[in-house]
Amino acid sequence: MRAQATLVRPLAGVPALAVDLPRVARAIGVIVALVGTAMLASWWARAPLGPRAHPAMMPTTALAAALAGASLALRAASGPSGTTRVVISRVLALAVTAIGALTLAQYLLGIDLALERIACFGRAAGSLLPGPNTALAFTALGIALLAIEPRRSVGTRVAAVAAAIGAVIALTAFYGHVYGAAALHEATRSLRTTGMSVLTAIALLALSVGVVIARPRPGLARVLGGSRTAGHMARRLFAALFAVPVLGLLVTVGHTRGLYTQLESAALFAVAATLLGAAWIASTARALDRADEARDVAAAEAAKWKLFFEHADWGAALARPDGTLELVNDALAAQRGSSVDALRGLAFDALHTPDHRDEARAMLERNAANGHARIASEHVRSDGSTFPVRIAATALRDRAGRLLFHALQVDDVTEERAVEAQRARFASMVESAEDAVVAITVDGRLTEWNPAAERLYGWSASEMIGETYAPLVPPELHDDTERLFARLRRGLRVAPYETLLMHKDGRRIPVSVTVWPVIGRDGRVLMISASARDISARKEMEDELRRASETERRLRDELERVTRASSVVAEELAALPDTSRASLLHTIALQAQLLTCADAVAVAIGSDPGQRFEDWAVIGIDPELERELGRPHAIGTLGSVAASGEIVLTGDVATHAAFGGLRDGPPRLHALAAVPIVHRGRPVGSLFVASTQKGEVFAEADVRVLRMLAARVGPAIETARAYEAVSLKSAWLSAVIEQMPEGVVLTDEHGRIVSQNEAARRLARDGASGAAAIDTLYEMVDARGAPLPETERPLSRALERHESAAGIELAVRTTEGRAVPILASATPVRVGERVVGAVLVFRDISVVKELERMRDEWSSIIAHDLRQPLSVISMSTGLLRHVITLRPSERKTLDRIQSSTRTLTRMVEDLLDASRIESRRLSITQREIDVGALAREVVERNTNLLAGHELQLVEHGTATVRGDAQRLEQVLVNLISNAHKYGDPGTPIRIEVLADAEPNEVDVLVSNRGRGIAPEELPHVFDRFSRSRAARSSKTEGLGLGLYICRGIVEAHGGRIRAESTPGDTTTFRITLPRIA
Repeated sequence: MRAQATLVRPLAGVPALAVDLPRVARAIGVIVALVGTAMLASWWARAPLGPRAHPAMMPTTALAAALAGASLALRAASGPSGTTRVVISRVLALAVTAIGALTLAQYLLGIDLALERIACFGRAAGSLLPGPNTALAFTALGIALLAIEPRRSVGTRVAAVAAAIGAVIALTAFYGHVYGAAALHEATRSLRTTGMSVLTAIALLALSVGVVIARPRPGLARVLGGSRTAGHMARRLFAALFAVPVLGLLVTVGHTRGLYTQLESAALFAVAATLLGAAWIASTARALDRADEARDVAAAEAAKWKLFFEHADWGAALARPDGTLELVNDALAAQRGSSVDALRGLAFDALHTPDHRDEARAMLERNAANGHARIASEHVRSDGSTFPVRIAATALRDRAGRLLFHALQVDDVTEERAVEAQRARFASMVESAEDAVVAITVDGRLTEWNPAAERLYGWSASEMIGETYAPLVPPELHDDTERLFARLRRGLRVAPYETLLMHKDGRRIPVSVTVWPVIGRDGRVLMISASARDISARKEMEDELRRASETERRLRDELERVTRASSVVAEELAALPDTSRASLLHTIALQAQLLTCADAVAVAIGSDPGQRFEDWAVIGIDPELERELGRPHAIGTLGSVAASGEIVLTGDVATHAAFGGLRDGPPRLHALAAVPIVHRGRPVGSLFVASTQKGEVFAEADVRVLRMLAARVGPAIETARAYEAVSLKSAWLSAVIEQMPEGVVLTDEHGRIVSQNEAARRLARDGASGAAAIDTLYEMVDARGAPLPETERPLSRALERHESAAGIELAVRTTEGRAVPILASATPVRVGERVVGAVLVFRDISVVKELERMRDEWSSIIAHDLRQPLSVISMSTGLLRHVITLRPSERKTLDRIQSSTRTLTRMVEDLLDASRIESRRLSITQREIDVGALAREVVERNTNLLAGHELQLVEHGTATVRGDAQRLEQVLVNLISNAHKYGDPGTPIRIEVLADAEPNEVDVLVSNRGRGIAPEELPHVFDRFSRSRAARSSKTEGLGLGLYICRGIVEAHGGRIRAESTPGDTTTFRITLPRIA
């Protein structure tokens, strides 16, 4: 009911017009303006129109009528207020009001404003003022024309009241003229005026009606002009109302002319009025009855449309011409997620997203102009989300064509868009599919044919759509295809299958087909869809795979046969040296015969043209003939294979280009196949197979297995040749090593003896060899007879530190207990980066040692014999210095003798010490020694003797050792003296005692900066009579025994001494002594 009321209220408030009232008002204005202009023109021409020469309209009246008519005509035209037309209309209305008011002022004030002369440009004579009633009427009409405003109800009411005043004055004057009552159209008899003429009364009455209907709003004017029942009834009443004056006029005329008396006139008027009233009542009753019937029909129709409107699935709404929603159904509210009340009163464009609001307003404008419009847009839900809609608008107009409402149908097309998108994707997939996709009706006619189908079958879509599928099916498959389609027409599924289909050019195409029925909601089969994929490439690939599989099976069989043959050859090769290379070649020939079923087979080693083959093996010919042939030359057909590396395959060997002939007699060879035997890209021989049967030929498969066999036996042949060569070299090398005077021992990576020669076995404890550890067979001691530390053993250095040790002087204790002096050398044996063993070489230096003993003994004797003369010379020179007064030159000579004596004495002492060390007779007096105190004492004694060098002593802790203080002092003085001799002048000599570095040892370091010792000289600085290149070049005195003696003294104390030097920087000698716990 709420929706119905909403619908009825606007329809009742804005009735449709049966007559275009503004157009009638505009016509009235034009006519009155023309009449006033004509009257004014007649005054200008001095020929006023009117009966009995009375003017029909005064000049001022004519001017006011023309102005009022023009103002009404402009005001009644359609258009917005404020335009030039409206402004001009109001100016004219203001002029009309001024003319009326000034005329009244003349009557009231008794003044003469000469308005009539102004109106006719001075051509009027006398006072021709319009009557006061005329002036008052025009004043009221001017105010009415000024007050017309369709958007303001107050102005409209003012205009209606003013128009009514003018109409009453004009109607009174008109009836005065009609009934001859002069008092009604003459305002006063005392004034000089003609009153209001009939033409003026009609013009004023017309202008009053025109003002009322110019801008009809809800009220009397719209009701009178409306198409509803009220309008019909009002127009009927007005018709009856105007009939009453006509009756009165007829009665008056008859009474005036004496046709009937006054009572008869009254009776006739009553009878006519009664008849007229009865006719009006009957007509009104029929009109009201028809209106009730139409109302009932309209109510039923409205109820039906109300139900349809409220329960429609799609959104519906009525919008006012300005776009405001007046009526909304539940479906539209549900789309928005809102309520009907919340949507009513909203602007239509507010339902849309901001991007679509201009488009919505434009749609309403098109609907207003064309009567219908459609758009696709987006609406906004109450939660802010958007959804697509399709909107259809229809214009609802009244009978005059004025727009009443926009009827809007709003469809939510979310699902439709999704379906369309899915359909578009499906269509796109079908169009772009690689498979041929077609659609077939149930009677077998094609309706769809995608581009892939055109490519697959050769027919275009225009050629096949509407045709049957028969051209696609080979004749022999028609019956099967019909049976399949019969199943599909029944809605049954068919599994994908492979078949043959026809191309336009007649080719048969292997395809994989998937076909399915398209079934509607009612269960009926609508159409049949089919997709086909060209499987020609797959079929060709399958055929190729079958052929490849067959070839692979043959090759695998050949490979297995060749592998078995190669295994036999490998077993023969592994039997070396129990077998021979000739036996290996014979085995290869036998396996080639088994692979090819040849009558004769030969294997040749060698490829030098013109030379005999290095080796030759043949089977399948008579042994006597084989012995007669011997090793043939690498010439002709036999030599061309290995020389060129090419395969020979011929059905008749005599036709070969390099054939040089065969001996007469059997066997006669015909077919021949020969392949080179290659190893590492180099031909090493040839493999020949031949047939003695005429007409037989060797196949490609025979050549293939021969090539595989040749490729595998090439390494075997080279291995056999290399084995023989290596065996020969090994035997020669073994003989050389076995006969060497030096002992040679070969060990593995764990130090176990692998091999040793005769000289080494003589030094072993039990004289035997074997895989025993070297320490088990050889007892090695140092030169003094002490056990050799593990880290100093040559073999340990080679195996553990991976370094070579050369010329180490040792002794080997034999089974008899005799110590044999030797020089031992050891070096690691590497295979790649890995050490797999070591070689130890012993050189017996007994003879050398005996010579050294004799030399040392001679040196000792010479040194001992020299000590006595040197002592006498030293004492004599000392005595001469104190007894005889010497001249400077003699004193200088004596100093030289003493210096030379001291040098010679020191050399003799060094020789004696070296002799004692060598003979193990160096005497050491053992006592406890404070190493730090000893170093301080040495520094104090030698500080003033070393000009140009500062002695620096650094002690780290205290330590006590057991030894000979004089001998250790001798070592320190010797090292300090060397540092003084070979160090850079002005640089300090540093003595450092390290007592806290190791718990069981104490280190004493002597360092200086200078030229240093070259790396290649460091290993020899402690050798006897060894002097560095720097010492020899500087011509410094010395025998090269100082460091040798230092090492001997330190080692006699159980310690060790070593040197470290960086050329051009620091040289350090480190003494390590065992400390007392």
